[in-house]
This record gives sequence, C-alpha cells and structure tokens, in this order.
Amino acid sequence: MKKAIVSVLSLTLLAAFSLPTASFAAPTKTCVTLYEHINFKGKHKTFCGTHKYVGNDWNDKASSAKFTIKSGEALSLLEHRISGGHNGGLYKNKSGQVANFKNINGYNFNDKLSAIRVEKL
Repeated sequence: MKKAIVSVLSLTLLAAFSLPTASFAAPTKTCVTLYEHINFKGKHKTFCGTHKYVGNDWNDKASSAKFTIKSGEALSLLEHRISGGHNGGLYKNKSGQVANFKNINGYNFNDKLSAIRVEKL
C-alpha cells in the first residue's frame, strides 16, 4: 500500500513540474502591441526590439497599446522615428497598457506614434 501511495505522489509531482510555466515567467523580451483604435479595438500589430520604426502601415495610426517589459528595461513611445517630438510615455520594469492616446502627459498622442524604443536601465 505504501508503494502505491508513493508511486501516485511521485507521478503527481512529476506532472506538476512538467506544466508549462510561460504564464508565470517574467517576459523574455520587451514588446508592445499597437491598436488602431482606443480601448484596444481594430487592427493590431506587435513590435519587439530595441528601436523600431513602426513602418508606413502603422505610422501615425495607433490609438492604444498593451506592452510587456522585461525587467531592467524601459519602453518609450515616440512621435517621430528619428528624434524630437513628444514622448508618449516612458514605461519601466513593468507590463501595462494605455487605453487611449488622446491624453498622455497632457498631450494628444492619438495617431502620432512613429517608433518604439527599448533601453536598458
């Protein structure tokens, strides 16, 4: 009887440790998903990386975003792809979302995003 109980417990532990851990793990890279409309509606596209122009198909079209930020990194949403213009926010060390770009730090950032930048802190 003891052997049967030990076998069942061993199999239970083995099964528990083999479950996928992706939902519990910290993000392995910083990514942002841009949405065409406020409140995460309409077309969407995900960008990952260090500094990316969002491309002609997404330039000046985003109205909301969801993001995952790797520990030790910061994400900036940028009005222009090279430099200058307003920053649509600097987000550090945590995942989050911006449901409406119409008022970010007192500025109407709606349909003005051109690039994302990820930097190490």
